Amino acid sequence: MFSYDDVKIRKFEEKDIPLKVKWINDPNINTYLHYDLPLTIEGTTKWFERIKDRNDRFDGTVEYNGVPVGICGLLNIDHRNKRAEIYFTIGDQSFQHRGICTKGFHILFDYAFNDLGLNKITGLVEAINVPSLGLVKKFNFKHEGTLVEDVKQGDVFIDRHCFAYFAKDYFKDYESSKK
Repeated sequence: MFSYDDVKIRKFEEKDIPLKVKWINDPNINTYLHYDLPLTIEGTTKWFERIKDRNDRFDGTVEYNGVPVGICGLLNIDHRNKRAEIYFTIGDQSFQHRGICTKGFHILFDYAFNDLGLNKITGLVEAINVPSLGLVKKFNFKHEGTLVEDVKQGDVFIDRHCFAYFAKDYFKDYESSKK
């Protein structure tokens, strides 16, 4: 559906369910994810049937050189207020640290700001999730606040930071990259 060099994001399809279940159930992947585990094929198929035609979300499969390596998307797309929440997970560990998330963010921003006409993309990042904190810093997301003891991880409550990236910054960054 959308592509950038060797990274492509296409709409999540029923055939992607087994990979999503495998990735999300992997304890090396789900550290910062908030799913009721374990995921099952049956439960994920029911989820897919409920969400596949909704216009308040976009769920995608990330491909690297044609190989599915993760999932991503925009949640809670609010067409009236022109905002959504981004998510991105590289599920196949052998494809982490290759710049796929960076390229994927570019693709999702292009879709959100150009195709959907959104103004704002938000993201919630756990205070201890160093890779994701680095990614939002790289894109100059604005820190909007901290949700104190927002999620439970094991026996400990951890803080999450709320970040936002705006269309005006995207278009400014895009124009300056063309010079």
